[in-house]
Amino acid sequence: MILRESGPCLYWLTYKPVYLVSKIGGSGQPGPFPTEALCAVINNNGFEHQDRSNCFRPILPVCHWLTGEWAEGKTELKVSLDADEIEQNTANSFLTSYERATNNWLEAIGQREGIARHALNIYFECWKKEY
Repeated sequence: MILRESGPCLYWLTYKPVYLVSKIGGSGQPGPFPTEALCAVINNNGFEHQDRSNCFRPILPVCHWLTGEWAEGKTELKVSLDADEIEQNTANSFLTSYERATNNWLEAIGQREGIARHALNIYFECWKKEY
């Protein structure tokens, strides 16, 4: 299995191949990932969490997704500013503002999955199209 992640980590997860998952609605069978995924971040001198008995921490799905999306968004913003030939000082100002805003969000959300999920639901509700 390939995990699309940046940075050195060890992952511990249980995976059930999709072809073995029942497609019958309401069967009560869990999806392909029946348990939470765990991650141990590797730093220069070993693991980020120095608790040697358990260096793995849960990957909180919404916080994890938001962090990745915002990191990717900064790269996309830079590419867009370069393509539009925005003056460098202005482009730097946009990128700094983007980085500050995402850092403020990450500090506010922290590792609180419930708050992140609630904020994301509000965000998606604001952009929902009525058909």
